[in-house]
Amino acid sequence: MAQEGKIRLILLAEDKRSATFIRKMIIKLNIGVTDRTIRERIAPSGKGSGKAWIEQEFPRELSAYRSMNYQGNIGLAVATDADDESVAQRKQKLLAGTKREKAEKVCLLISKWSIETWLLYFRGITVAEDKKSKNEYENKVKGKSVGKEAEKFVEEFRKHKAGEELVTLPALKEAYQELSRIL
Repeated sequence: MAQEGKIRLILLAEDKRSATFIRKMIIKLNIGVTDRTIRERIAPSGKGSGKAWIEQEFPRELSAYRSMNYQGNIGLAVATDADDESVAQRKQKLLAGTKREKAEKVCLLISKWSIETWLLYFRGITVAEDKKSKNEYENKVKGKSVGKEAEKFVEEFRKHKAGEELVTLPALKEAYQELSRIL
């Protein structure tokens, strides 16, 4: 059983960079999640589409979450990309055939093309969500830690929670709404 006050989190991610960013960001929120209380599941590299892997694994992890939910200190976070779909379409596709209850601590953190768009944005680099940013990220930032971006995400999220009007990426606004589900 988890320690009192600790939240156990299942983190399902398309790739290592997404998992690292989401893990660091959630820990920086100071909600009782630590490295030791996160169980990461990352799509196997080089074995097909990460997006398809998420679609296959999400129902399993949701079922596992629901079987443990009575414990009250568990959450499920999914880091995935919408790619050529809208964020709303991607969310709808993942939730097809299931009803997510309001009290369930399940959040879907969906970037438009890739997590690199968010990382560039939080580095102060102008980005457009409808354009792929992975190559730009590799050229400008490759190899750097995502800790500062995670801090900036948390800072902007807290402004959102305080009701401040934000000028930000549409997928981030949606992510802030989703993140509120696990708090």
